This record gives sequence, structure tokens and C-alpha cells, in this order.
Amino acid sequence: QLTENGNLLLFDNRGGGEKSRILEYDAKSMEPVWQYEGHEETPFFSRTCGSTNRLPNGNTLICESDGGRAFEVNTDREIVWEFFNPHRAGENHEYIATLFDLLRLPTDFPHDWAKKPTEEELNAPILENPEGDSNTQGGVEINEGMHEGEVDSDTTAPDETEVLDSVNSEDPLP
Repeated sequence: QLTENGNLLLFDNRGGGEKSRILEYDAKSMEPVWQYEGHEETPFFSRTCGSTNRLPNGNTLICESDGGRAFEVNTDREIVWEFFNPHRAGENHEYIATLFDLLRLPTDFPHDWAKKPTEEELNAPILENPEGDSNTQGGVEINEGMHEGEVDSDTTAPDETEVLDSVNSEDPLP
């Protein structure tokens, strides 16, 4: 990232051996002006990916991709905010979902979409047709002469046989 003052801010995956670091250079002189390497009690390392952004308040947002962790440090290199991705996979939850990048939203960003749903909203039907007619079922249109439960073959994906026939034919696919 090119910062507002013209410096170059970058995520260095392996410059510190088995630890990552954030480096800021004066773009004209290429002299280092700031760096963050973590602390003994809060190290960070991402072998393959990572990102960093300087925030308007002067803090630095760091995405430790491989560890599924994002955090913000101030100019004194203190962690002021931290997030660990809770999503895991594997038999023993040993795989962590990667965080590739993170965007810090301003404090005045609308957040009404993130409100806790009401009991009424939780119990509402999954699919509603606001016009009140019954021409849809599960998002698929029911044509005249069809019965509920039937699906018009023109509105659905081809079945496996049709796909295999088109792949095995000499005709080019549309």
C-alpha cells in the first residue's frame, strides 16, 4: 500500500524467518521508517498470504491469512483489536479458514442489517410470494396444467444423461 504520506507499506511473509512482519519504507530513500514483528507473547506468521493497510486513524490493520487472524496495531505496536476466524474444518478442527483480506468499516457505516432477528422473522416462511399467487414453488415457476410437486423441464438444469450426451457428441456446445 502507498500510504497518504507517500511511504510504502508491505506485508513481508518470510523476511523474519519463521515469522512475518510489516515494513514501512520511505518511498524516496527506501529507508525503513516503521516495522511490526509481533511480540514473543503474540507472534504472527503467514507462510503464503497476508495483507496490511494503514487506517485513517494511523493504526495498521494486519491480516495473518494462514492463521485466520486479523488484528490492528497502533503506532506504538500495541494490539488494539483482534479477530480469530472461528470457522474450522477437519476431523479434529485442525484446518483454519483463511482470511485473505479485511476491510475496516467506518464507525458510521450502516449496521441495521446485522440486527438480531425478531421471533416473527425467525418463524416466517422461507419463501414468500408478495403477490399472493401460487405460480411459484421453491423458486421454480409452475406452468399451466402442471400439478404442485411437478417441475417444468424447461426451467430446470439438464439431467446427468443430457449433460453426458452433449459432452460425448460431435456437436459443439452452445
